[in-house]
Amino acid sequence: MSYPQYPDQPEQYPPGGGYPGSQYPGGPGYGGQEDRPAPARPGKLLEGCILTWVGSAAGLLVGVAFLAMSGSDEFNDVFDAAGADVETFLKVLGGALVVWSLLAAVLAVFTVMGNRWAAIALAVVGGSYIALVGYGIVNSGDVSGLIGIAWVLVSLALIFSGSKAWFDHKRGKGVSY
Repeated sequence: MSYPQYPDQPEQYPPGGGYPGSQYPGGPGYGGQEDRPAPARPGKLLEGCILTWVGSAAGLLVGVAFLAMSGSDEFNDVFDAAGADVETFLKVLGGALVVWSLLAAVLAVFTVMGNRWAAIALAVVGGSYIALVGYGIVNSGDVSGLIGIAWVLVSLALIFSGSKAWFDHKRGKGVSY
């Protein structure tokens, strides 16, 4: 059944989805948001992720070295005289460093892709690292871990400085300035 078209009556829906008087082909969009250019990925975010990848590579190498030393009989014989179970300690520490480093590297990849949850998870992983190394510094008095703490703090500061608008855009929210 078809309905007759009456003369001088506009079509119910104009072709192309636009509405009369609209400058946009499909209407002004949800909420009448203006078309704003997408913000570029912040350079500082990329720098922070590169620092994370470099730090993760260093942590991975140290972890693999600890795992390799745990199987060395000569190395274990030196410390067995003290009565410590160095082999187990090195295996646990090396394995944890390998997993931690790989996790940080993967989270940095997701952060570069624009996932805010990955940046937050990276901050949690970095904060946990800072807490554990800080605990070790307090207990042992060896301040060599301060380099790693500074590295993590700088990379997280770079990732989170000025990246809110870009993360908002990637999430589909309106750009906030």
